[in-house]
Amino acid sequence: MVAPTPVPKPAPEFAPLFEALTGHHPYPWQQRLFDLLLLGEIPADIGLPTGSGKTSIMVVWLIAVTAGAPVPRRLVWVVDRRVVVDQATTEAEQLAIRISEASASPALRDFRDAVGGVSLTASEGELAISTLRGEKEDNRAWSKDPSRPAIIVGTVDMIGSRLLFSGYGDGRSRRASHAGLLGHDVLLINDEAHLTLAFASLIGKLAKMESNTARVKQLRIVRLSATHQSGHPCWPESLAEDQKQPEFHKIFKAPKHLGIVPAGKQHSKLLELATAPGLARILIFLRKPNEVREVAKTLTRKLGNKSERIICLTGTMRGFERDQLIRHPVFQEFGAARMPSQSCWLIATSAAEVGVNISSDRLITDLETADHLIQRSLKQS
Repeated sequence: MVAPTPVPKPAPEFAPLFEALTGHHPYPWQQRLFDLLLLGEIPADIGLPTGSGKTSIMVVWLIAVTAGAPVPRRLVWVVDRRVVVDQATTEAEQLAIRISEASASPALRDFRDAVGGVSLTASEGELAISTLRGEKEDNRAWSKDPSRPAIIVGTVDMIGSRLLFSGYGDGRSRRASHAGLLGHDVLLINDEAHLTLAFASLIGKLAKMESNTARVKQLRIVRLSATHQSGHPCWPESLAEDQKQPEFHKIFKAPKHLGIVPAGKQHSKLLELATAPGLARILIFLRKPNEVREVAKTLTRKLGNKSERIICLTGTMRGFERDQLIRHPVFQEFGAARMPSQSCWLIATSAAEVGVNISSDRLITDLETADHLIQRSLKQS
């Protein structure tokens, strides 16, 4: 008996659905990526500038999954910063909320049904969202039903250990299933891949091992970065069409003025620049955590009643402190599209350089190596 040939689903109108899910009209690169996913083509390396909506890859992928594209049904977003993990989780949760809203538009109601249709059990169109990082309990939504579309956001150690059958906090009974779920039918986005070369090498070898088998739904890898190595080919080859969009042009071609000045004694010039007149979000980068604390203390005395507008971010902060920081109103102003009503200050080490979704109007940094300065410059709008 010959099985009937499956009838391909008609491709949905991408732009209206993307706008309904995100509140923004898609950039051309997002439309082109969707078209590639429909064909089952997944770029191995994606290079996009900071602020161009990299995390929207989650939305593009999910629309492609519901359209019947030959792409994995689980998306694993890996980044080596807990703060960034939590920000990416928030993006994924907002997507799930949009889908599940009772007051959704007819297009979103149909989309919710399509999400539910992918799973064998989630009849209500629920998208599984899970976070795998230290000091946060796994809600196990991603591992209960292997047929359910899921977004898993995690750190390198949490995802890497599970791929190697040694998941932190996993009992023996779960290690094999977690390795299978993360290594099979998965689109793994290695965010800021240039910072985690050992992990990139590991997942590359795992994907190559799978490609030598007859397995159909394999592990697919995307290395994502705003700063790919010069001469390294990556997709998209050109952003010329995107730059014709006013919002994208504003991000990509924003004028930036560079000044190099002597630091002065005890960061005197830094403090002068940080308190210069004008409404701004001021981002200050320093090399050491103790310097961050010293400058924050001095700036607090200098600003007086505005001192509550000063926050700090260093790699030595405890998980609880980082969780509080992400929810802090001042930190959220550094990620908002609108200018705040009052100036605010974020003093940080290199922990804020990569992946963290923040932008500033005035950037002050000590002299560092070129790679650090490039990353820091991307945080100025």
